Amino acid sequence: MSRSSLITWLFLIAIVSFGCSKVTGNFPSFFSKKQKYEKYVSENVTYSLHIPTPWQGKHSLTQGAILTNQTTNSRTIGKFRERMTIKQVIEPKPSIAKPVSLGDNKVAATPRTLDGFVNDYLHQLRNELETFQIHESGETLINNYRTKRFIYTYKDELKYESGRLKSVLYIIDKNGDYYVINGIDAKEDFKDTRDVFSKILETFKFI
Repeated sequence: MSRSSLITWLFLIAIVSFGCSKVTGNFPSFFSKKQKYEKYVSENVTYSLHIPTPWQGKHSLTQGAILTNQTTNSRTIGKFRERMTIKQVIEPKPSIAKPVSLGDNKVAATPRTLDGFVNDYLHQLRNELETFQIHESGETLINNYRTKRFIYTYKDELKYESGRLKSVLYIIDKNGDYYVINGIDAKEDFKDTRDVFSKILETFKFI
């Protein structure tokens, strides 16, 4: 092989190698090279994550981020569309907390601890959701922040007439502000969807 041919081959190999490593590096660890995905950044630019297509993300003033699977085919007719919601709850800071009226007494508006926030949130769910039941609970770390995790079921005939819904709930304590992440699907489909929720959460990063 001539020297010019050798140089040409080495140049082509370098281009191919560089291209492959670049593509692989751009994909989250759980996506294959054939899997398309898109990056979702929160409305207030506090976190980002990756969702597989054809999932889509939008922002709601009341619910925060809503990420929904938009797949449409014969298998999805009449089925609940799995989704994730992510809402940031900003607690009052001690330095700016002001007294608030509570009957005849005045108490300081102090920030809640993670355990206090979780207790209040679960109490709210029990009051709002029909046949609410917790099946699993535990604690983990997300981005090195303390996080409470729950799996629960409930019934919501307005959203899903055919049966019960099941959710994995994460509540992240980021320096006194809380991020509430819910992954929801029909109970009968949750076993498969839970893995999708976990993989999406692997890409969750605070900005």
